[in-house]
Amino acid sequence: MAVDFNPGVVDALLRLATLAGEVQAVVDARVDALAARCVEEEGPGAVRIKLSELTTEPRYVVANC
Repeated sequence: MAVDFNPGVVDALLRLATLAGEVQAVVDARVDALAARCVEEEGPGAVRIKLSELTTEPRYVVANC
């Protein structure tokens, strides 16, 4: 059985991929800023994480830390 796709599907998927990449860049920048605020080195191989900084962030940002 043959399946016909909308001829614009490839362009739509490319636009979606571009938007997803742009959104990921924004999330990555926010994650980097969060990590700089809440992660402190305690010594060799040890860090302290300020959990209070994580509670105000969206779950998708914390999940990417």
